[in-house]
Amino acid sequence: YALEKEIVKIPEVITMFAKVGTAEIATDPVPPNVADNFVILKPRSEWPNPDKEKSAVVADIERVAKGVYGNNYEFTQPIQMRFNELITGVRTDVAVKIYGDD
Repeated sequence: YALEKEIVKIPEVITMFAKVGTAEIATDPVPPNVADNFVILKPRSEWPNPDKEKSAVVADIERVAKGVYGNNYEFTQPIQMRFNELITGVRTDVAVKIYGDD
């Protein structure tokens, strides 16, 4: 809840919510104790500076998230995140799988 309270203070953000628990599909590798947070941005016309780059807004969100201690956050798009998880069976962009007898 502390993360959500801080991120919605960013002027380009309209709301933020989290989904926690297991997915409805059996192939989802996410454990039930992990939350996916979704940040919904206002229409660009409602931003204080409509010419501001989206990457700058994401950088603002990342800076705020790093100030909330106790968790690590990864910024990605929902479809990209699910695709990476389903391919590798892990929740990161980089994974190492070691195979062999030892």
